[in-house]
Amino acid sequence: MTIRRRSLLSATAAGVALAAIGGAPATAATPHAHGTYFSFTSRSVTSQYHVYAKGVVWTKRVGVVFYFDGDHRTKKNSRIHNPSHPDMLKMAEHANWRNMILVAVVSPDKDASGEGMTWWEDIDRNGDWFRALAQNLIAKHGLDATRLWFCGYSGGAEFISYEVFSDRQSWIKGGGAVIIGGGGSYGLETAAPAAVKRIPMRWIVGTKDKVGATSPPTWSASAAAAEGVQAYRKAGFTKTRTITISGDHLAYDIPQLLENALNDNGVGRA
Repeated sequence: MTIRRRSLLSATAAGVALAAIGGAPATAATPHAHGTYFSFTSRSVTSQYHVYAKGVVWTKRVGVVFYFDGDHRTKKNSRIHNPSHPDMLKMAEHANWRNMILVAVVSPDKDASGEGMTWWEDIDRNGDWFRALAQNLIAKHGLDATRLWFCGYSGGAEFISYEVFSDRQSWIKGGGAVIIGGGGSYGLETAAPAAVKRIPMRWIVGTKDKVGATSPPTWSASAAAAEGVQAYRKAGFTKTRTITISGDHLAYDIPQLLENALNDNGVGRA
């Protein structure tokens, strides 16, 4: 697995551009329509996202669960491109019950060759685009930045650990991360604020999810998870946890794992 990153200079410039996009959240939440394939463009990069918001009460505090799916070569084989997939609807149910919208994010990667469409290739570009999207949603819709949850599977898990919590993460004020079937790290690019270091992060991996279980054939979700936990603990994160369950790379019950994490961390109805 090769993570493609830009130079420190260009990353800093991107951070300046991102800061200009942000802003103080609105005092009252402005509803976001429930629907699929909303488009967002930042710095000439465009991708899409789905919003599941059924039953959300916008006069109360509204949080977010961001979901990043695994790699895929065709839309037919991708959960993210099947918005009515039972897993998507169940994750939405778990989020909406807690007055959180589910935002399922489509990677800007459009290259189906090689490892397919991924989050972890061109990770800096994808990270810049996602941070811009997230801050835009928070500012425009008055979302609660202390209730931001991130759930990723496989390549999406790698994106959370290598990028979302690794680089320019101070816009995250609270919440948690559910990192399923992956989640490696080379070490954090940006020192995390103390509040971010207190956010609960759990890595979940199957007993059979090792070398040869997926593509690339030399990659191991188990090894990636161990690497990620070690890196974040070394960086001072105090609520890291590894959970090993029975099964292989295709056996994860993602909605249930998200539900477990929310319940375990006391995220109830707002």
